[in-house]
Amino acid sequence: STEFSKEIGAGQLLMGGEAGRAALHIGSHAEMRVNGLIAHMTLEQTFRNDSDDWREGIYVLPMHGLAAVTEMEMHIGERVIRAEIKEKLAAKKVYKAARAAGKKAALVEQNRPNMISQSIANISTCETVVVKLSYIQPVAYDRGTFTMSVPMTITPRYILRVPHSRIAADDLALSPGQAGWAQPTQVV
Repeated sequence: STEFSKEIGAGQLLMGGEAGRAALHIGSHAEMRVNGLIAHMTLEQTFRNDSDDWREGIYVLPMHGLAAVTEMEMHIGERVIRAEIKEKLAAKKVYKAARAAGKKAALVEQNRPNMISQSIANISTCETVVVKLSYIQPVAYDRGTFTMSVPMTITPRYILRVPHSRIAADDLALSPGQAGWAQPTQVV
């Protein structure tokens, strides 16, 4: 269960894992094409490991809750990694083996419907990482108006602070000490 640090606030690459610091963000480029009630998005973001060490990074990106990733490609230095869909446990096993062998590797996971994360192994010092992500999302239509949103920040979510097993079915009115804001987690 991945819990993200307080430093993550937007689509970014953290070097050194979740407790690490943000990689140098060199630039972003986005393209959008709308066909009827579907928007096709392509986002390319470039980062650099400006530390003096080889690092593992975690790329995090907020998305529309109904978005579906259609393609993902990562350039780490000269290496190009294209995403393949695999069973979750098998994918983690392949990633961990590649990381342990010192190979460039990436693992994409959906942490909740509106956020993905990608672990990136063995980024060398001063190496550039380019993340290219394509996805589709719905365009809303209401009384002659089309609208859509493109999330750019990861915000706190309202979650219960009390484990679900301790909440009685008739205890729907929660006191101020029982609920509140917390960092995003998979338990939301």
